[in-house]
Amino acid sequence: MGMSKTGPIIEGRDQLLLEFTDGSVCMSEGQKLSYSTQIHLVCSRGASAMGPRFQFNQNCTAIFLWDTKAACAIQTVKNDSCAVVDPVSGFKYNLQLLASKEGYKTTANGKDFMLNICEDAPGCGPGMGGCELENSHPVSPVGVEKTLKYSTDGVLQLTYKGVLDGPT
Repeated sequence: MGMSKTGPIIEGRDQLLLEFTDGSVCMSEGQKLSYSTQIHLVCSRGASAMGPRFQFNQNCTAIFLWDTKAACAIQTVKNDSCAVVDPVSGFKYNLQLLASKEGYKTTANGKDFMLNICEDAPGCGPGMGGCELENSHPVSPVGVEKTLKYSTDGVLQLTYKGVLDGPT
């Protein structure tokens, strides 16, 4: 029915088009054409999974309609607390449960780091969500100004910000 030569085409908000062209030979009204296929994807957030539905065939082009959440625009929810709700499923992600009295110590690139989730990192100073440690002493602290983001493509991101160090 054709080959895909381009990526999805955005027809409108929550509407995509997949086109397949240069398929096998097709005769239409005495003309020698090649088959092509158009699949119109329409966002359907709550519907159960269904396959494409054939609509009609015109001049060797088959038209399908497919209600699917794959066509839904990605939504991002941003929050200053440590909990965020997925706008599609209603599931609540609460990172406050990961806060630790001892914090979390890790090593990367030959350096030691102390951090905490949604609370001050012990040993880094008041109001600090994390820091680099040199000989068990805090350097390069990161403040607890935090932002939690969740996007409907499944990415959960917690970001800490500190004071910008101009020279470095």
